Parts: sequence; C-alpha cells; structure tokens
Amino acid sequence: MKKTIDEWLLGDLEAPPKQRHTVQRILTRLRQECGADIDYSTVWDYVSRRRREIAEAAGAAPTAGFVIRHNRPGMDAEVDFGEAWVDLAGERTKCFVFALRLAYSGKAIQASRHHAGRKRSWTATFTPSGPWAAFRVVRSVTTTSLRRSHG
Repeated sequence: MKKTIDEWLLGDLEAPPKQRHTVQRILTRLRQECGADIDYSTVWDYVSRRRREIAEAAGAAPTAGFVIRHNRPGMDAEVDFGEAWVDLAGERTKCFVFALRLAYSGKAIQASRHHAGRKRSWTATFTPSGPWAAFRVVRSVTTTSLRRSHG
C-alpha cells in the first residue's frame, strides 16, 4: 500500500492543485481499490510525511530556510498604534493602544489611553529615560484613524 500511495503522490506533482489527492481521497481509493482496512489517522500520518519527502526529492518543494536578523540588543524596536473597545465602568469605550516590541529580545510593552493625544506624548511615556532611552524605531505602523487625528 505504501508504494501505491507514493505513486499517487508522485503523480500529484504533475496534476493541477484541484485534482491532487487529499488524505480522504487516498483513504477511499485504498479501501475501494485495494480492499484495505485502515484508519484515517494512519493514512494522514504517512501522507503528511511522504508528500513533503516526495516533493523535495523531485525538486518540487522549497527546501527549509531561514533569515538571519541582525538586531543589536536595545537598539531596534517595532511600534504600533491602534484602537480597542473596552467596557470601562460598565460603559463601552473606545481606547487607543500603544504597543512596542524590542526586536532583539522580543520583550514587549503595551499601554492604552481613552484619548489618542499626540504620538510624541505616547512615545514620551517610554523614551525619555530608563531602558527605553537608547533604542531607535525601525518600523512604525499606524492605524488610519490615528493617522488622521495626528495631522
């Protein structure tokens, strides 16, 4: 049965995506054509492993890769501004959220206020002294509504 499944998966490399075998289709064919009495989970385990191996052997799948990030400790951060609705004292209130994540360590802080204010007042909360004084922002994403409110 394994050889039969491998042949089907190899044939799938040439087939259009909508015509490729799903695990359920393989299971159905095994039961109908080979008289197999096999569980779905067994077929799924085998197919999920072999589909990747067959594609890699045929050169049809990308090999695993990675990107090296060169972030120095305390020097790079990502900042985002957004909105959130919260129940404050029993009343639905729109709050504005500031999020900062240090790129090297992945450590993050978030703060929220019930008014947008100025972006500089948000960053002043974290940057004038202490651990936030020495980093530079490499990426800043701002929601449309906050962008409009800041001119």
